[in-house]
Amino acid sequence: MASDQFPRPPLASPGGVNQNLIQKFKNFNIEPVQYPSDLGGEDLKHWVQFTINVRGKSFLSIKEGGLNTRLGNEKALDVVLRDSNSSNLTNEQLSRASDLLLPGAIGGAVAGGTYAKLSNRAKSTGGSVTGAVTGAVVTGVGAAVATYVFKQFEKNLKPDTTFKISDAIALYVDGPPTVRYAAQYSNKDLGIIAGLAGGGGDAIFSSEALAGAAAQFAKLPGALGVNVPDVVSAAAKVSLNPFKEVIFEAVDFRAFNFKYRFFPKSKQEAENVEKIIRLFKFHMHPDLSSNKLFFIYPSEFEIAYFFENKENTYFHKIKPCVLESMDISYGGEQFSSFKDGIPTEVNMTLTFRETEILTKRQIKDGY
Repeated sequence: MASDQFPRPPLASPGGVNQNLIQKFKNFNIEPVQYPSDLGGEDLKHWVQFTINVRGKSFLSIKEGGLNTRLGNEKALDVVLRDSNSSNLTNEQLSRASDLLLPGAIGGAVAGGTYAKLSNRAKSTGGSVTGAVTGAVVTGVGAAVATYVFKQFEKNLKPDTTFKISDAIALYVDGPPTVRYAAQYSNKDLGIIAGLAGGGGDAIFSSEALAGAAAQFAKLPGALGVNVPDVVSAAAKVSLNPFKEVIFEAVDFRAFNFKYRFFPKSKQEAENVEKIIRLFKFHMHPDLSSNKLFFIYPSEFEIAYFFENKENTYFHKIKPCVLESMDISYGGEQFSSFKDGIPTEVNMTLTFRETEILTKRQIKDGY
């Protein structure tokens, strides 16, 4: 089955996306690839699809750097937006926050650095005429540098747009699909004040509550190092109830692991394995801004289970993920290769982490 027969998840309408910007994006070289060659056939009806979301700034950097240093020539299909029902900030909310906070943050950092340099210079030159002239020169240079730095930061720190690209990887299901959901809780002491407030008047005027309150507030040590709370507790024969509660804190980001063993049976399968590895390696790493001041975030991956060319809705859905780690070993336990040097076996382990927090709304939708 040809790789271009594998369906992709339906794409939302681009709406107000700048189509001219998409058209001039010059991307990477690899077309959708699969392993093994008979994936989707009678014996391999279950498979996993990995699609790729690339940062818009990475596209622009690729164009500036030239295509010869990149992987090639795929197309940008659509803008990728965060789920508005997620507990994370949406793309639009992040952009608004960045537009609001960025100028002040940059201005404050530049002003602070310039002030520190001028202060140090003033201390070393004193109040002389030479010091005044030097201070004026430093001020002028500092202003010029500050303007340049501000422009560089402003250029690179503007909110980015993420695009789904036409590259895709289709692989067999490596084992039983598994998923782990985890929530973070902690034990907290609410304290006697919470108990008094919750207990009402009867609790406040009881002798036990009064003794407890005395022990709670008598924090200062007395003469000879006497521990006042312990003395009060021993005399009243009561121990403070800390009013412990289990407090919900957060939901963990889910992680997904995939392990693959490739045994290429043909030249074409060996080339596909190489392309698959290159794709994962390429998109898990960051790009570099043109002035080398910033790393551009790596790409994200969307992962979906399929059965007979249709998405398998029985299994859990997966939000966009980043590829945290990738382990490759060539040649198997007893290293061996074909006559042309291509290894007879390649093992690959991938660890992904989801980028959005799940709530009941996403669980209801199948995540």
